[in-house]
Amino acid sequence: MKDLEFLPEHHIRARRNQRLRLTRMWLLIVLTLSMVCWAVFSHARIASVKAQLAGVNDKMTVINYEGQKAVLNQLRRQELAYVGQEKLTGQLAADPRGHRARLLGEICEMVPDQVVLTRVEIDRQARLRPGAKRLPVSTSRRRGLKAPEPPNELVDRIRVEGFAKDDLSLARFLQNMNDGEAFEQGELGFSKDAVYNDCPVRVFTATFFAVVRQAAATPATNSD
Repeated sequence: MKDLEFLPEHHIRARRNQRLRLTRMWLLIVLTLSMVCWAVFSHARIASVKAQLAGVNDKMTVINYEGQKAVLNQLRRQELAYVGQEKLTGQLAADPRGHRARLLGEICEMVPDQVVLTRVEIDRQARLRPGAKRLPVSTSRRRGLKAPEPPNELVDRIRVEGFAKDDLSLARFLQNMNDGEAFEQGELGFSKDAVYNDCPVRVFTATFFAVVRQAAATPATNSD
């Protein structure tokens, strides 16, 4: 049964309009609160995503830096190797009699299978002959007497670097070099543990000397 209204028509319309305004206001409040909550959630989400992106960028920067550093170190090692090869090639080219080439060949014969040489330097220098005394600044030469032998001699200083499987292999290499006729008693610079291609090895340096044998001068003959 329909309710009967005894109020005037304008009061009924006013009450309906008031209810409609209240309903709209509540809907607007709920919508505003929803938008505020969504904005706060979105802001927090955006901040979290930015932090994650910053972390990823930092990791990528570190990875990129480490990769560039490794490439740079490899290029530097290659440059040093090329410089050493160029220097050695120049020394071999400046040795017309092939003395240094013969030294390299003899060194290769002395190296055992468990030893790998990574660098060989050959420098020619002059030193005081063992057991000889320095000549005075001014010496008089008499006719018919043999000229005194100069106290200095030319030697090749040989410095080698490389890897050895163990101390026994290194000792065998040093013994082979010392037993060779072309080399004098060598000195071990240093030897320490290292890792090469995931294998434990001994890194070492050693120095040897080889006397440069100069051809004897042909004596002059007097012709009548």
